[in-house]
Amino acid sequence: MTRTVLLVDDDPFVRMVMSDMLDELGFRVTEVGSPAEAITTLGQAGAPDLLITDILMPEMDGWTFAEQVRTSYPELPIVYITGYSAETDRPVNRARVVRKPFTTRTLAKAVGDLLL
Repeated sequence: MTRTVLLVDDDPFVRMVMSDMLDELGFRVTEVGSPAEAITTLGQAGAPDLLITDILMPEMDGWTFAEQVRTSYPELPIVYITGYSAETDRPVNRARVVRKPFTTRTLAKAVGDLLL
């Protein structure tokens, strides 16, 4: 069974690279460029097996976005991605924080910790 990932990042290049990494790991990926697009996608398709979201985005930060998603999907595993170390200070439940830049192996470890 192929697992699904909803990938949320405002940078199209980052989405492309991460989508390729996740594809390599055997996931089916839905990419969106904003939390608003992600909320629409969730409303239409339901919960994926995993949510991956950037923390720093112009419309809404990843922490706030994930809190909104968790009201409907409280058990959804989340991987937060960030290029800033100060953003990793929040406690995370059923989640991992991965700092950019990262390798496919690093991403696989974070995903594996949540889905296994």
